[in-house]
Amino acid sequence: MLLNLNPDTHGLVPEIDLSVYQELGKAIALLYQYPVSKYCSPEMHVGEEKIWKFRELKSLNGSVILMEDIEKSGQIVMEYELKLETEDGWIKTPEPGSTIGHKRIHPFPIALANKKVTAISLNITRLVTKQKSITLREVSVYDWNEAARQNLI
Repeated sequence: MLLNLNPDTHGLVPEIDLSVYQELGKAIALLYQYPVSKYCSPEMHVGEEKIWKFRELKSLNGSVILMEDIEKSGQIVMEYELKLETEDGWIKTPEPGSTIGHKRIHPFPIALANKKVTAISLNITRLVTKQKSITLREVSVYDWNEAARQNLI
């Protein structure tokens, strides 16, 4: 994320801008304060779907975070499919899954408004290497309801 900070000729950020940046920081911290579930070091096999279930979560107010262990393996995920389970069945995320890298954040799609999400599914479909599996650093789901109650999202 690029913020285009605008320091003055003394290298200071104007107070009005600084307060906006501080509010942004508080909003971001609140978005990631409430993990619903966190899965560390899941082993993924290319072409095999893995499903994680969790307590139901209002779909408009959450996100899925995927993280590769780039320090250990580098950035090798080239393509994947992420789906969310609702009472209507499995729904694909609107954007295609390409690289994950250090961290990929998938906000719950707005098209799922008023649906309850109870699970996620991840299928790594292609790596940049000939490996058949990868151990991700983390797969997690976050509850954004408190941020929504405070009108931050």
